[in-house]
Amino acid sequence: MEGIFAIIGLFILPAIAILVIGTLYVIGRHKERMSMIEHGVTLEQPKKKPVSLSRSLCNGLVLIGLALGLIAGVCVRPYVEDGEWLIPGFIMLGGGLGFVVYYLIAFKLRKKDGSEEDIA
Repeated sequence: MEGIFAIIGLFILPAIAILVIGTLYVIGRHKERMSMIEHGVTLEQPKKKPVSLSRSLCNGLVLIGLALGLIAGVCVRPYVEDGEWLIPGFIMLGGGLGFVVYYLIAFKLRKKDGSEEDIA
């Protein structure tokens, strides 16, 4: 019986609280905007941020590195005694290599363009 109360207290109550707070925020924002429209105040349009290709490249290379690290860790593990520790190591190695490859590609493109913008 105590397990049910622990599950309710740990998962269900915070989820309900987040849903209630989110709903109240959306309703309040809607009422505020409708009141502004009624009073003739012009609302500013939300600005859409352009998709950053460099951020997409970074995320893609890191995910590829993580996947390759996981594959390498799983493939090498049977050949090493007590090789469970290899999987997280290879995953981190693959993610790090993904970041390094991203940096090298972005640095080369930035140098080629001659721009002074930040790589990320």
